[in-house]
Amino acid sequence: MNLVIVKKKIKNSYIRILPTLEVRVSVPKNATDYYINNLINSKQDWILQKLDFVSKQQHNKISQLNTDDKIYYLGLEYVIKVIQSNKNNVTFEGNTLLLYTKNNEFEYKQKLLDKFYLLNAKNILTEIVENYTFLVKKNVNCVKMRKMSSRWGSCNYIKCTINLNSELMKKPLKFIEYVVLHELAHLTHPNHSKDFYTYIERFMPDWKQRCKL
Repeated sequence: MNLVIVKKKIKNSYIRILPTLEVRVSVPKNATDYYINNLINSKQDWILQKLDFVSKQQHNKISQLNTDDKIYYLGLEYVIKVIQSNKNNVTFEGNTLLLYTKNNEFEYKQKLLDKFYLLNAKNILTEIVENYTFLVKKNVNCVKMRKMSSRWGSCNYIKCTINLNSELMKKPLKFIEYVVLHELAHLTHPNHSKDFYTYIERFMPDWKQRCKL
């Protein structure tokens, strides 16, 4: 872990994960080593999750979405086949993802794929959220899905709303279910305390294995 401590004129501390995978911890000028170590230890799970997320995002950017490049959907690897067409469409044929496109530029193809993930996320993630809200007996006022750059999901426990990253569609279903339960757990425990993880384990005993997928 590339850890950088920055002391400056601020009242509150915060931690950022940079695209270079540098963990930058900004703290007040008078912060002691004891305070800094406690801060890092208390945020260790969050830091590791964000490092994993950013690392996978950087890896995914390597593909230019050309024929024979690889892409992931629900944890499975597919080979891309780009087909010039007068209409845009994304579909599967065996272990091949067929990308029909009017334009072969990377940005255009990326938007097509992002839209494909989002449309599928609205169906699959909505069903998973409904299953787990029934399991934990919690009501959610609103579930929003969009492509996010720094997290798999978030929860506003006051408004009872959940945001989910459409990029979750690249991950295995067991990981997706963990993220959904993780966010729902914040409706009861709006932190990452021991009670929070005990609550998750009550409904998902294998959560530690799932979050590593």
